[in-house]
Amino acid sequence: GDILFLRMSKEPIRTGEIVVFNVDGREIPIVHRVIKVHERQESAEVDILTKG
Repeated sequence: GDILFLRMSKEPIRTGEIVVFNVDGREIPIVHRVIKVHERQESAEVDILTKG
C-alpha cells in the first residue's frame, strides 16, 4: 500500500508540484503532477493541466 502526507499551502500552485483532488462519486483522491498553469487575466482563477 501507499501513504500520502498532505500539506495545504497558501502559495500559488506551480509547474512540477503534486496536487491532490477529489472527484464526486469516487472514494479515492486523485494525485497528479502539474505540467502547466494557466492564469486567467480577467479573474483570479487558475486552471491547471496535470499528468498522472
